[in-house]
Amino acid sequence: MKKEFTRREFIKTAGKGLSLLALFSGVVRFDAPAKAAEGEMLFANDLLRGEDQLKVIFLDKKHEEKSDCFIIMYLSQSGLDIILHDGGFDDGHSYTALGNLRREILEKANIPTAEQGKYRLNLKLVISHFHTDHVQALNGTILMSKRFAVTEAYIPQKTCLVQGVYDDNENSDLRERVAFLYMMKTYHPDAMIRVLDWGETCLVPTEIGKVQLFAQTEDWGKEEKLGMFKTNYGYKGRYNEGEAIPICVLNANCLWMRVALSDHSFLFTGDVEKRITVRRDEPLDHFIDAYGEDLRSDVIKYPHHGQMRAAAAGSIKRSLITQKEEAICILTASDGKDDAGYALNRLNMPWLDLESGSLFFTVKDGKLTRETVQKAKSFL
Repeated sequence: MKKEFTRREFIKTAGKGLSLLALFSGVVRFDAPAKAAEGEMLFANDLLRGEDQLKVIFLDKKHEEKSDCFIIMYLSQSGLDIILHDGGFDDGHSYTALGNLRREILEKANIPTAEQGKYRLNLKLVISHFHTDHVQALNGTILMSKRFAVTEAYIPQKTCLVQGVYDDNENSDLRERVAFLYMMKTYHPDAMIRVLDWGETCLVPTEIGKVQLFAQTEDWGKEEKLGMFKTNYGYKGRYNEGEAIPICVLNANCLWMRVALSDHSFLFTGDVEKRITVRRDEPLDHFIDAYGEDLRSDVIKYPHHGQMRAAAAGSIKRSLITQKEEAICILTASDGKDDAGYALNRLNMPWLDLESGSLFFTVKDGKLTRETVQKAKSFL
């Protein structure tokens, strides 16, 4: 009697006759969507199907200090969910990476070159905070491009900090946030924009896995919080109103994101601050106190680029990272990497930075793998 295959079993069996590219990537192409009706948009995401897997990409740094663009891809039998976490500087790096991903999907799906312009890459956005090094690429090239379509965006609450207090030059809520909302209204008017309230958590819808967002418990732009910084902190040995405070305020208000599939998870901490090891009332401490074990993950992006202050290392070791053999903390900057790396190694916790290339993590069949890719053109 002829054996009946489930769709998942069919994928496994049919894979033996697919191209080497499909075998290596674990991607199977099914029939492309029908021709779009008048005004209807086609998405490259719908061209691919495959076995459940999660790929998390830490793009290598193209700025002298940091990389602030992370691509999260959930592949399932329903298609490809893509979440763009921040976008980095508008140096063309993140724009090029997304363009390469789109092109790779269309080529593997055998879409003729003449037809490729009809397909856009469907993106969900998560913005940790509105400092320029995290959102400039969005407000610059990505949001206005006809290659990409944003359907959802998740952003932190606006700070109450006003001009004339501490943050005249660096309060990007007064500049980059406004620019982002204008760009979204202009180029993606139908997108859903979710502003998380203080202390709020929410789930980003995905077909598989889990994407959870965590908002800071309260606004660090309040007068009492600014007073705490002014009283207890200096900058390079002295208090400097124009340099120390602004970085603390917006960084402290970051959204955190945790993505997971099966038993493996990734935590993106934005630039939330931890400056003095022995204190327990800093922004990072408040996050840990509020959400506890819900934050613990296998792969963690070190807060604030692995900055020269290594004060966060102890908190990561105690409260954020799992005890799995493959657990790792990612430093996304060269500045202070020796200092932060020393603290992490002293605590017997592995770490690395992005100088050597993009980091590709894949979760599939209950296993977590990692590879470093130089000048990556293949994302699947």
